[in-house]
Amino acid sequence: CYTTGDVIIGYNALRCKGSSDSNTVIGFCAYSTENTCGDNQGRNVIIGTCAGCKMGVGSYIAKDNVMVGAFAGCTSCGYFSQTFVGTLAGCANTTGFGNTFIGQAAGCTNTTGAFNIMLGYRARPLSGTDQHSIAIGTGVSGCGTNTIRLGPTSITSIHAAVTTITSTSDIRDKCDIQSLVEGKSFLKQI
Repeated sequence: CYTTGDVIIGYNALRCKGSSDSNTVIGFCAYSTENTCGDNQGRNVIIGTCAGCKMGVGSYIAKDNVMVGAFAGCTSCGYFSQTFVGTLAGCANTTGFGNTFIGQAAGCTNTTGAFNIMLGYRARPLSGTDQHSIAIGTGVSGCGTNTIRLGPTSITSIHAAVTTITSTSDIRDKCDIQSLVEGKSFLKQI
C-alpha cells in the first residue's frame, strides 16, 4: 500500500495494494484484502481479528468506516460511513453503506441495505436490502424499509417522560399481517 499517516499493527493488517491515508488498523488480518484496492481508502478505524478484511476490493471506496470486533464487517467490500461494533457485526454486508450496527452479530443479515440502525445482540433488518430500517433489542428483526422496531415481542410497555407517543394502527406500520379467512359473515356475528 502507498500510505500516509496510517497506523498499522498486526500480522497481515492493511494489505491492500492501493493508496490509503489516515487509517488506524489493529489486529490479525484486519483490513487485509490481498486484491488490488481502489484508491481513496482512508479515515477508517478497523480493530479486531479479520475486521474489515475485504474492504476496498477493486474499485470500491472504503472511507470513514469504523469496524471494531472480531470479524466485524468481514465481507464488506467497503463503501463509506459504516459503523460496525461487536463480534460479527455487519458480517454479511457487502456493498451496503451508511449503516450502524452495534452488538454481537448486529446487522448480520444486511448485504446491500443502506442507512440502517441495528442495536442489540443479533438485531437485524428484515431483508438484506432494507433501507432506513431501525431495530432495537435482543434478537429483534426489523419490519422492512422505512420502519422502526422497538424491542422483542416480550416487551409489554414503553415508558417515556412525555405522553405524546401515539400507538398506530395502520397497515403500513404493522408486521406479520395475515388475512382473515372467516370473512364478513363472521364479523357480523361479533
